[in-house]
Amino acid sequence: MQRSARRLDVLTDDFLDLSKIDANRFVFTWAEFDLNDLLNELVGEFAPMTQDKNQKIILERSENQIILCADRTRVAQVVSNVLCNATK
Repeated sequence: MQRSARRLDVLTDDFLDLSKIDANRFVFTWAEFDLNDLLNELVGEFAPMTQDKNQKIILERSENQIILCADRTRVAQVVSNVLCNATK
């Protein structure tokens, strides 16, 4: 149930973003963050979904920090969409 609620939440956010883009009100929030931390977080969130389907996400990453200056929420949205599609 939590997985389905998360998916619906992501879809709702995507639709809201589309409406903001259409109305020229979409704003990026730029900040520095460690990409490795974000990827670890997202892989952890998708772990129950992949386990239910006997799938595995293998994250191979650098041991060094990868600092991005970007909108963390939008990067997370893109990676979540990729992981969601991959599990389907």
